[in-house]
Amino acid sequence: MHFNINKKRFVYQFIIILSFFFVSCTYQESFDNNAIINGINLLMAGGILAISLYHFGLFITRKEDLSALYFAIFVFLVFLYALLSNSIIAAYSSFNIDSVAIYKSKYFSLHLGIIFFIFFIKELFDNAISKKFIRLALITTLIFAVSIILITDIELAKNTILIWKILVILSSSYIIYIFINSKDHDRKKSGILLIGGAIVFIAFINDLLLTNNILKTIELSYISIFLFVLCQSFIISVRYARSYKRSIDLSEKLEHNKHNLEKIVEKRTTQLLASNKEIRQQWQKLKETNNKLEQQKQFLKKQREELESINSLLEMEKEKTDKLLYNILPTDIAEELRTQGIAKTRNFSNVSVLFTDFEDFSEISQNLDPDELVKELHYCFSSFDDILNKYQIHKIKTIGDAYMCAGGLTSNPGNWAAATVLSALEIREFMIKYKENRERINKSYFKVRIGIHSGPVISGVVGKSKFAFDIWGNTVNTASFMESACEPGMVNVSYDIYKQIKRFFECESRGKLSVKHQTDLEMFYVNRIKYDFSDDEQGIKPNKLMLEKCKLKLRFDY
Repeated sequence: MHFNINKKRFVYQFIIILSFFFVSCTYQESFDNNAIINGINLLMAGGILAISLYHFGLFITRKEDLSALYFAIFVFLVFLYALLSNSIIAAYSSFNIDSVAIYKSKYFSLHLGIIFFIFFIKELFDNAISKKFIRLALITTLIFAVSIILITDIELAKNTILIWKILVILSSSYIIYIFINSKDHDRKKSGILLIGGAIVFIAFINDLLLTNNILKTIELSYISIFLFVLCQSFIISVRYARSYKRSIDLSEKLEHNKHNLEKIVEKRTTQLLASNKEIRQQWQKLKETNNKLEQQKQFLKKQREELESINSLLEMEKEKTDKLLYNILPTDIAEELRTQGIAKTRNFSNVSVLFTDFEDFSEISQNLDPDELVKELHYCFSSFDDILNKYQIHKIKTIGDAYMCAGGLTSNPGNWAAATVLSALEIREFMIKYKENRERINKSYFKVRIGIHSGPVISGVVGKSKFAFDIWGNTVNTASFMESACEPGMVNVSYDIYKQIKRFFECESRGKLSVKHQTDLEMFYVNRIKYDFSDDEQGIKPNKLMLEKCKLKLRFDY
């Protein structure tokens, strides 16, 4: 609830209090009877003590509420102040009690009470009053409380009290202003607090004017404080009454809930059972759906495994096909045939064609078992394949005992004539060792003749089924003539080959010879690699220098 005081009403109340004050001033003489005044003071002191004890009891029942404790201490100190008021001091004068000590005790208890009242205000209205003001009020009150004890001169002490009363009037004015303009608190509570504060404010003005002989009234401080205590006590009582009412309401609500708990539980149980049944049905549906999905998953997994197996087989077959294709055809032509489905006819300007055959093959084959004949041919030709693969010479075909290959059927640079001759020397070396092994077991053997010629050729793939790669041209025929004009165990090359290899090989001229339809063919026997380019004593293996000069790269994956 917002704090919203009716300012006109407060002004009316303030005027009534002022009227009461002036009436009291008018009838000043009626209060001259000290016995009556002392009786009234004692009555008020007893009432204040009762209020203090009451709020001590409230604090004991609710220790978390410090406002009751601060107010109880404040009221008790007000009780001491009322007990030690001037009129009572006069009554005790016959007992020779030190009036200065009583005077100091009276105002010390009042100062100390103000400190606890500040704590009470802070607890009750924490956000309404500035914290800086509260700290300043506490410090100022402590200073006055200490000074009232330490000052020995009673007149100086009275002047100090005068200053303190002025400060209290100013502080009360500030607090009244704050609560009139504040909107943060309960309107009734703040209105009661303002009425009590206004009474104290008027009483302190009265006492200030009385002390300075401006007015001729009685001292109203303890009466106003008594009324203020009553106001604050009323506020706290209202708070506890509201708390008690809330407790009663909560108790009734709990009792009501207790009586209706079984119905609520039964209703909630029914709802939960219905929800549980629905959840079970949904769970069962989800379980069935999950089982179907799991079955589909297993089915898809099986299909995927089958597809992967098929893909793996297809990949293996593809690799086999590609390997066979690359074994049959040169790399460039095989790639073209694999990607485009056809291989175009190509012209090569300088290809080294090599032919081999075995001397007296017909006679030797008659003395060998057919299986052994095929076995020996396979052994020899497979070894030739390995040697050609090493020097990247392409095998063209075999016809009976004849073996045909060519070097240079590629766009890669290099001295392919030298590579072809190197292949021929290794073939010749292989056949020498083959002869030795066969003689050791008293078996007949083949004697190889090798012929090489270089020149232009045409290459292409012919046939629709069981297609074959082949080369054509006069170069092929001349290479065949070189082989037929060769002696067994030798490498016979044409002049065109000799021109390309003479720097690297030791060659022996045979002069010009006529073979079949060719006349005056200049021929050379290649004996070995020159020492400067050989990596062995026999002159069969080329060294790195020769390979670099001929721009050749050897392969060793055979």
